[in-house]
Amino acid sequence: MPARTQSCASWRRPSQLATLARLVGTATEQLGGRLGAGGAGTVQSALGNLPELFVALFALRKGLVGVVKAALIGSVLANSLLVLGLAFFAGGLRNGVQRFDSPRGEDDRER
Repeated sequence: MPARTQSCASWRRPSQLATLARLVGTATEQLGGRLGAGGAGTVQSALGNLPELFVALFALRKGLVGVVKAALIGSVLANSLLVLGLAFFAGGLRNGVQRFDSPRGEDDRER
């Protein structure tokens, strides 16, 4: 494959993936608007990671198992840290400064 064609292909694929992610996001929002809050959450959880699935499938076809593993670990860590951070933030807004009660933790450890 000529260098120019290869360069063009390597630029086109990420842009196509970004377009696909935008399309899936827009479709999810529109479908969620028709289904209400509960339906929107269900649709978002089902289709929210669809672009990541496509990346994983393309990487597996090329034999890039390490890339897929790293992407999955990164996705899980990012989502976990996001939820944990939001929980801390919301707890701080509601309860003010949060403190860890260490004597209670020691009691649980003795059981």
